[in-house]
Amino acid sequence: MKRRTLILINVIVCFIIISGFAFVTILNNNNMGEIIENDIENITKLSSSTIYGEIDNSLTKPIFVGQTMANDTFLKTWLKNENTTLENNADIINYLTSYQKKYNYDSVFLVSSKTNVYYHFDGINKVISEKDSHDVWYYDFIKSGKDYDLDVDTDEANNGNLTVFINCRIKAEDGSVLGVVGVGVKMNHLQQLLLKYETEYNLKASLINKSGVVQIDSDAKKIESTNFFTTEESKEKNRIISNTDSMEIFWYPSVESQNCITSQYIKNLDWYLVVQKNTMPIKDYLTSQFNRDLIFIIGIIAIVILLSTFIISRYNKLLISTAATDEVTDLPNAKMFHEMFRRNYKRNACKTGVLFIFDIDGFKEINDKNGHLFGNTVLFKIATILKEYIGNKGLIARFGGDEFFGVIYGNKENATKTLEELFEVITNNDSLKELTNITISLGATVLTPGVKLDTLVKEADTAMYCAKSNGKNQMQFYE
Repeated sequence: MKRRTLILINVIVCFIIISGFAFVTILNNNNMGEIIENDIENITKLSSSTIYGEIDNSLTKPIFVGQTMANDTFLKTWLKNENTTLENNADIINYLTSYQKKYNYDSVFLVSSKTNVYYHFDGINKVISEKDSHDVWYYDFIKSGKDYDLDVDTDEANNGNLTVFINCRIKAEDGSVLGVVGVGVKMNHLQQLLLKYETEYNLKASLINKSGVVQIDSDAKKIESTNFFTTEESKEKNRIISNTDSMEIFWYPSVESQNCITSQYIKNLDWYLVVQKNTMPIKDYLTSQFNRDLIFIIGIIAIVILLSTFIISRYNKLLISTAATDEVTDLPNAKMFHEMFRRNYKRNACKTGVLFIFDIDGFKEINDKNGHLFGNTVLFKIATILKEYIGNKGLIARFGGDEFFGVIYGNKENATKTLEELFEVITNNDSLKELTNITISLGATVLTPGVKLDTLVKEADTAMYCAKSNGKNQMQFYE
């Protein structure tokens, strides 16, 4: 079979397998998508109902407490007979303090319509004014005619903390307004409540008024500053606002995500709870899972097809490596050294340094006296020292017989210093001394750009023989 025909058959087989896998996976993903959408709707509705109950419970009780105070005979009588004496002030402050201690609210307050005095449980009071922007809430509430309402505002009497105030109207028997009493719940309590469910169910929850202004949100920056209906969900404004009897649920696609949205009217608060569940992370997960599966299948096919090629290539590399490695020392042989030197020389960092050659003094006598196996042990020990000491500083190889050669990269001074240290390490090595007294004669030459490797080897070889003729056990540089 021709190579071209074999490749074509492999391609066709791969295409069939991948197409079948893709079809089955896409079909499963579509079915899974429908199941997940149903689960998301159920989770969102359940979460919305749970949050609704928690929020309603957290704010309905303060409303009840505020209305109880507004109908308290003592409070009405006190307001009718109000005077600004210190003793009279102490009575009402004690009254407010008793409610604060009992329910642990962040604020308990009273505003008298007769004197416009703002009483607080901790004794702080002021006279409110229509000119003060912080007091607008009072006049707006009086004009609204409501028995109670909720207002998100900063609490001047409590370090300016963002607070949900429950304002309750105090009316006399004739229907005239005696004042406003109420309590305040610090916003962070409610924010933590929302954040708890957002983290647990990976969703987003907010409380908005009929205008869409965010009243409570885990992100403090959005409170009173963000309008829910200015986002893309504004198209669903009528759908949300008009339904005050049951939970509304719908899907809304946006540019970056697809949200499952539920809205629910909280009658006692006159606010809407809006819960959003972003499905994009799940869809992204399914897509990434499909991609992973596809890559896995392609990988398996590629492995099967390329396995024989890989084995042959591996075997060839092993043959080449065996042919290029010295059996005794496990070092590259001269041919491999030439190839490695050529590749390294292409890099600028490997164009300066020192090339060296050395052989073992009197190695023939060592072999004759102790045998070739002993001689091979000496060669292996020296090769081990060379590999450990030079490492990635350069290249080493066995030239042949008892001769080794290599190159140490770097500037001349550093390379020469390393070479001198290597000479000392070999001649003074304890493990070698245990075998026999080893000395070497070493010749070296400086790498010169443009000079061929064969010329450099010849120079180092000349220096080595100079070292031998000068008495051995020394190193010489080619001059």
